[in-house]
Amino acid sequence: MALLASCTCTEVIQTKSTNNLPFNRSEGYTYENDTIIVRYSFWANYGVMGMSIYNKLNKPIYIDWGNSALIENGNTLNFWKDQTQSISNTTSLGYGKYNNTAAVGINKSQTNTTVYRPTRVMSIPPKSQVNEGGLHICSDVFNFYPKPGNYDYDLTPIKFRSYIVLSTDQDIKTQFYVDQEFYVSDAKYIDQSYLNGRQVLINGHWEYTEPFRRGDWFYINNIQGYTGMDPYKAYGDPNN
Repeated sequence: MALLASCTCTEVIQTKSTNNLPFNRSEGYTYENDTIIVRYSFWANYGVMGMSIYNKLNKPIYIDWGNSALIENGNTLNFWKDQTQSISNTTSLGYGKYNNTAAVGINKSQTNTTVYRPTRVMSIPPKSQVNEGGLHICSDVFNFYPKPGNYDYDLTPIKFRSYIVLSTDQDIKTQFYVDQEFYVSDAKYIDQSYLNGRQVLINGHWEYTEPFRRGDWFYINNIQGYTGMDPYKAYGDPNN
């Protein structure tokens, strides 16, 4: 009896913009008005709500992260939480001597802890941008994971929105917002080794071609299962 080979797979997932935002392979989706330019890119393991927000004005713009959120299938996760975070660094120093006898040593350990509170309101200086990419599209928080298949807007397993609250005054008294929605349109399994693609020599350095890397796609690694699937048969040429 023939046995099917088992391997570790990757799920590659494609998205679409509900509002048909312009798309560029390297920059992702782009939304623009008279005040800002927002670019969205999701390429990461489990998908990430990656954004760059550019201030077109000659005065600062302020983002209220506390009232801004990633909204997935109607569930809200704010970009900012009212809590402190800490970073601990431990340094260990050892002193000793050793020869033919037992070693004698003294160890000293020192821990430095820095406590900080993330900024709820962030300023974007004139003619500059900030980047955000801390929340994942597929995570244990939302617990929505797409099964392989092709989906239209009505049948997609995941609809997700980026809702950003902004203001031209630091106290956020007058507000405007950018609310853009996306959805999963396609999901397929490939062999995990296909994700990086082939190695090619570029300017004297070997680099991976990464054929699936683009802003409207993301992936989920380490899915256990069977596949004999050629990614180019699954998707055609992903560079098109």
